[in-house]
Parts: sequence; structure tokens; C-alpha cells
Amino acid sequence: MAKNSAKRLATAQRKKWQKLLQSNGVNTVNGNEVYLSVLIDTNIWYSAILYGGQPEELIRFCVNNCQIVISPFIINEIRTKLKIDGKAPYKWLNALEKQLKRLCLDVDVDIIPIQTRDPKDDPVIASAILGNCHYLVTGDNDLLILRSIGRMKIVTLNQFLDLI
Repeated sequence: MAKNSAKRLATAQRKKWQKLLQSNGVNTVNGNEVYLSVLIDTNIWYSAILYGGQPEELIRFCVNNCQIVISPFIINEIRTKLKIDGKAPYKWLNALEKQLKRLCLDVDVDIIPIQTRDPKDDPVIASAILGNCHYLVTGDNDLLILRSIGRMKIVTLNQFLDLI
């Protein structure tokens, strides 16, 4: 029987993310209002926190240059995935949640105005719409197939990095 291949979230990684998310975020860039509003899907957050690389690069850029939109639904997905797969301690997960709520525009969706192929994705789309997002960055093919909704573009991590 194969061992569980999940990576444990190391103390150094947890400290790195606490420091990154302690930033005040950005409401202005060079004295001007933020020009991009971005919702980062759970799969990107998870990969960034656990593995780093391009997902982390994306989040670092967004923390410093964009308004990041998040919702209780996405926060709960991040917490669950990091607890189960990353074996992150509850105390750290609670601190992460507080930092995300402080740093990001936290939108709470009551009504889901759109239906996707996967009903679990509906709250993600609704959050992005409510948050007036320019971009939804995801790796989820059920969302990517939509390509755009109104002015909001639904893009992969690499597509977004190519834009910046």
C-alpha cells in the first residue's frame, strides 16, 4: 500500500506565510487606486502555501499590486485542504484566516447568480462577481471553460503571470 504523499506544512513555511500576509495589502499603487481586483481560487492558495513556485509568485504580486478578493467559502476550503493534506496545526490555520480576512476584501455570498458545470464552483464565481473582480485565477477546468463573465476573465496561473 502506498504511503500518503501529502506534504506536511513545515514551520518555516508557516512563518514565511505569516510574514507575507502581515503586509497591509494595497489600496493604492504609486498614489493611484488599485487597478486590478483578483480572486485567487483555493487550488492556487494551496499550491502556493505548500509548494511555493509560481503560485507563490502570483500571490506575492497580488498582495503588493492588487485587491485580492476572498470569501468565507474559499477560506474554509483553504483551511480544510491545508489541515487534511498539509497537516497544518489549528492555531496556524486560525492565524492564517485572520490574516486573509484583514488583507483581502472579504465578500460573503448569499445568493448564487450563476450555475456552473460543478455546483461546488458556484460560490467561487459568485464571490468573484460580488467582489467586482477583473480576474479569477484558477486551475479548475470547470471554471476555465467559462473563459469570462462580463468584464471578469477566468485565467490560469500562467496566463495571469504572462499578463503581469
